[in-house]
Amino acid sequence: MRKFSLISLMLLIVSTSTFAGGLLTNTNQHAAFLRMLSRGATTEIDAALSNPAGLAFLPNDGFHMSLSIQSAFQTRNIDASCEGLGLNKYYEGKASAPVIPSLFAAYKKGDWTISGFFGITGGGGKASFDDGLPMFDAMVIGGLGAQNIPSKAYSLNSYMDGKQYIYSVQLGLTYKITEWLSAFAGGRMNYFTGGYQGVLNASAAINLPLPTGGTIPAGTELIGIDLDCSQTGWGFTPVIGLDAKWGKLNIGAKYEFMTNLNIENSTKANSLRMIGAAESELADYKHGVNTPNDIPSMLSIAASYEFLPVLRASVEYHFFDDKSAGMAGGKQKYLTKGTNEYLAGIEWDVTNI
Repeated sequence: MRKFSLISLMLLIVSTSTFAGGLLTNTNQHAAFLRMLSRGATTEIDAALSNPAGLAFLPNDGFHMSLSIQSAFQTRNIDASCEGLGLNKYYEGKASAPVIPSLFAAYKKGDWTISGFFGITGGGGKASFDDGLPMFDAMVIGGLGAQNIPSKAYSLNSYMDGKQYIYSVQLGLTYKITEWLSAFAGGRMNYFTGGYQGVLNASAAINLPLPTGGTIPAGTELIGIDLDCSQTGWGFTPVIGLDAKWGKLNIGAKYEFMTNLNIENSTKANSLRMIGAAESELADYKHGVNTPNDIPSMLSIAASYEFLPVLRASVEYHFFDDKSAGMAGGKQKYLTKGTNEYLAGIEWDVTNI
């Protein structure tokens, strides 16, 4: 039973962001990130998320809007072997997020700018393992091995799908304090949706004699797991920022406070069956159970410089305070520190198009 809790950790890994960012935060929200890998000091429309205080330096008053759609696909393959258990298998997994939309909008009037953002700020789509996961197989092999049932005496079938998305809507106000300094205050509402679907079945491949006499007929289920659990939750993130612009140099800073987020199970199937034992449930996935899934606070500091009208460079630092954010089972206690991320980019306009 304790080994099965590893599944939730594994699915967090296989479903997490394929973008830049921390454990639970996607910072790449606009296609502009693909040409300049550091957007924390931008004063273009994607600043609505990455540097909202910088919107004070948009070139014109009025409406500004941008829609960005990206796709992400990854393979998550595991080569697992354990001589003691007799486990030696290659597991092929696929993670996909075919449509990742992000909408940026701002309205500037004099020294004031109101801005909004919608996008997927956490999670990484869906991950599928059609042949299961090694912790599934290890649990079965170890459990049946303890009963002196060799691996050749049973057939094992399993699969697992996991998905995680955090949809976010952000609103805020930017004020131009002086000709070179601006500030932002706002907040972001986050909606978490995810879930796990999995099946495991180990059946006797031959007639198995019992130590106490009798026989387990071929085809009898030895161990079975069925899981179908959806999870949802809400959380609010306060956001503040500053931006300073001196000629061709721009410095942007942003702080996102920690988001208290609990996710609640809506479980349709949750059964653990073992031959000779009463059917039970997996405790972490019982219907109605709430699990902490806090979004860590984030500090962003960036600087950009325009060397030429067609040549710009930017550097950026992120700190994600993962250790202070609550996780399922208190996993944050095992972290020694948060996540540091360093970004840098150079952008050269090759043509005027």
